[in-house]
Amino acid sequence: SIGTEHGADSAFESLLSCSVVVAPYLVDGRAVGTVGVLGPTRMDYPQAMAAVTAVSDGLSGYLSEG
Repeated sequence: SIGTEHGADSAFESLLSCSVVVAPYLVDGRAVGTVGVLGPTRMDYPQAMAAVTAVSDGLSGYLSEG
């Protein structure tokens, strides 16, 4: 989500200049959590998405091995 997509609630007012990129991580095919990056609205989105995906995939693999 980017800027105003966080909502108009005053609790999120400080996030108006921020973006959040998230991806779920899975254990045995079931989503059990989320990893993400919080950054400025003008961040490098392809890089942030690649990083979040890499961490999500790695964490999913590690947790599913157990």
